Amino acid sequence: MLWMLRHLLFIVLPIIVHFLLPASFTPSPLALVPQTNFALQALHRRVQLLSFTSAITFRVPEFRQTIGNYWETQRMEGKWAREDEAINRLSEKTGTGVKREVAREIASRFKRGFEL
Repeated sequence: MLWMLRHLLFIVLPIIVHFLLPASFTPSPLALVPQTNFALQALHRRVQLLSFTSAITFRVPEFRQTIGNYWETQRMEGKWAREDEAINRLSEKTGTGVKREVAREIASRFKRGFEL
């Protein structure tokens, strides 16, 4: 009798659990607002710190030279990547390529976002 009850329990229990418990708990989007606000405030502070530190680095000649070399290297690598036909074909194939006009528009909007 106990053996039969045990098997009956294991057959019936998953069905009961399936219908009595909710399928998934979806939290309210309003619960994410404080976390998002905190993350945005931290990001804003970091962007402000970045603007202050970038202005300071141009005052020191050694830093200015190092930063100039870094951005020159980045400019050259970007030019190589934009002119490489294999990269252009691959980006068009995958749909990740950005047209130059669209990129300029995105950059100008981004720049306007930082101007106060």
